[in-house]
Amino acid sequence: MLSNKYFSWLYILLIGILCCSLSISIYAQDENKQTVTQGNTSVREEIQRYMGYEELPARYLSLPYDVTMNTNVRGPFIDIGFCFLLLIPIFYLMGYLKRPKVGIPFMLFCVSIFIISIANSFILSTEPPYLLDTKEKIATYVNEISLIDAPIDFITAHVHLTARTLYQPLNNLFKTISGNYDYFTYPMLIILFVIGFWLVVDRIKSHTKEVKAIVVFAYIFGFFWLILTSGIIWYGYLILVFSTLFVVYPLSKQLEPSNTKIVKVIKYSAWSILFISIFLLLNFKSMNYQPVQEGVAPEKMLFDPVLTQYRLGVVTKEQTLNQYYPGIDDVLDKINEEDQSLVYRVGTIFPFFIRKNDSRVLLDNQLGVFNTIQNQLSDRVQIAEALKASNFKYILVDLNTYLIDKTPEKTLTKKFLAFMNDFIARNPKIELLATDRQVLNPQTNEVARKVFLNTQLNEQAVGRGTFAIYEIK
Repeated sequence: MLSNKYFSWLYILLIGILCCSLSISIYAQDENKQTVTQGNTSVREEIQRYMGYEELPARYLSLPYDVTMNTNVRGPFIDIGFCFLLLIPIFYLMGYLKRPKVGIPFMLFCVSIFIISIANSFILSTEPPYLLDTKEKIATYVNEISLIDAPIDFITAHVHLTARTLYQPLNNLFKTISGNYDYFTYPMLIILFVIGFWLVVDRIKSHTKEVKAIVVFAYIFGFFWLILTSGIIWYGYLILVFSTLFVVYPLSKQLEPSNTKIVKVIKYSAWSILFISIFLLLNFKSMNYQPVQEGVAPEKMLFDPVLTQYRLGVVTKEQTLNQYYPGIDDVLDKINEEDQSLVYRVGTIFPFFIRKNDSRVLLDNQLGVFNTIQNQLSDRVQIAEALKASNFKYILVDLNTYLIDKTPEKTLTKKFLAFMNDFIARNPKIELLATDRQVLNPQTNEVARKVFLNTQLNEQAVGRGTFAIYEIK
């Protein structure tokens, strides 16, 4: 087994490494402040949305919950299930059943983190408006339901309201001492890391050398993921492997006769939770689950009918693509007639279908390039001519780009509106090739595929649409 001397030297090494990372991280926070104030907001819009935009201490402390519950960014590609967050703290506490002086403070710390996390989270209700992400929305919803009619919604909503009330003093404290950068958060995280490391070492002192090495490595790796990756889950896939081990290992150990009844109950409950989660994950995989959407009933997000038809062989690949994106097939054929012209991309998945997309397509999802161009050329025609002179011929636009904007200042939304209204709209050098956005003319009762409304004709959008493809003439 690893000796106390080994862990003493490991403590010294870790503190040295963490002090170095502290200085780098504080410098990075200074840079982050400059980024926000100078208007170059693309990194903040894209990277920080995985982490959240609450006050800096809460931003880090709520990350385990946010990653598990998809609080900030939602979608099947980042869903890791609930088992790790639910079971690992329980297994950790099992070692302190006879040592409440350590177990109780750890439990109170977990409850505090839980309060901070759900106070910055949301509720997915069973009744409209479905997505409740503010205290006002939750309070209004609670007044409209009863414990008898919707018991789960009622209890969950009250838990959230209580957490938000308890969190308010903490939030006021965080606002006073923190912001987009500070000199408080990283020292706090390092102190918590050192205390946590001591508790972990104490918890595993009776285990084998191999188990100690795995646990210590996973703990250190997890900490660096926490402070350096902005909550992006694929940078921490190794943690998922170790977390699986931490769930399976306690369950695989034989129950000893000396174990108390509460330990047996916990382990059998954990096995049940594990099997339920596996069942849910299998269903999750087969249901073509769609991410949470504002104003859409939860049951309508379980299946994607178009993709289900394709999997069953009812429709072809081309038919499936055109059901998602009407008219896209002909436009892609036109773009692929030659492979020398360039393509300007704002979102969309269409580069996957474009020849030589690695060299032809310019990615500008956060419109940082366009913002720089617009600062130099304010006229829409001049911008189009500058793009054409640079060999750009097509523009791909995701009409829902602004929906990923989680920044409090809505900087991406402002840039997207400027892109569409100050550049694309009424530009004689830009021609629409395809879109799935539908607009109704109430005077003729005709529906046309177009992006912009004619206010003089009182046109109305039938559907928000998802894409538009333009050609620079």
